[in-house]
Amino acid sequence: ANAWMRYDNAGGEPLRPILEWSGEPGDAGGYGSHFYLSAAAGVLFANLVDTSGTYHVFETAAGVVTPGAFYHVALTYDKTTGEAKLYRNGEVVASQNLGIFTPMTAKNLYIGARVTDVYGGPAYRFAGTIDEIQLFSRTLSPNEIQAIYNAGSLGTCITDPAAPSGCSPIPTGLTHWWRSQGTALDYRKATHGTLANGTTFVNGMLGNAFAFDGVNDYVSVPAFNM
Repeated sequence: ANAWMRYDNAGGEPLRPILEWSGEPGDAGGYGSHFYLSAAAGVLFANLVDTSGTYHVFETAAGVVTPGAFYHVALTYDKTTGEAKLYRNGEVVASQNLGIFTPMTAKNLYIGARVTDVYGGPAYRFAGTIDEIQLFSRTLSPNEIQAIYNAGSLGTCITDPAAPSGCSPIPTGLTHWWRSQGTALDYRKATHGTLANGTTFVNGMLGNAFAFDGVNDYVSVPAFNM
């Protein structure tokens, strides 16, 4: 998984979901795998919850991100080796062998929020912008992630013949791509998202981006097979 993100400030709710596979509110099964920002500490972290419900958590050092700037962030996990990596701006900022398992990604996908109330209420919301969310069916190499970051505002090449020179070629295995260009459409498959509670758009890294108020905005995507 990778995306561009910018968070507004380090105050308010410190745990801000970037992506989370989760049940609906009231789902006793709670949440699945997730990729978060700890805003106050400037930490990126992931919990790859497996299909048996076991947690596999790893995180970066403090201060790898700060408010107000766009960052390209990525999470990879290789099921053949157990190696997991977190990237910031094309560079590995955390790496850990978590063991071999199947991550829980069979629930709905939520961008910018945790919605399940199994722990007492929908507490966590992202305050800021998230842009160009991509999911892959395989583990991208460091060079491939670096290429996406290096393309910057030119982004990943689209199939449109007007794609700009200098964009990053589409890596193989790109299964889902929410470009946030005024809609929550998936540009690879028909797993289109729904804007919740007044989620809007602002200028992002590449055109528009999802804008989250940190109160109740999010994008929900119905469950799909990775």
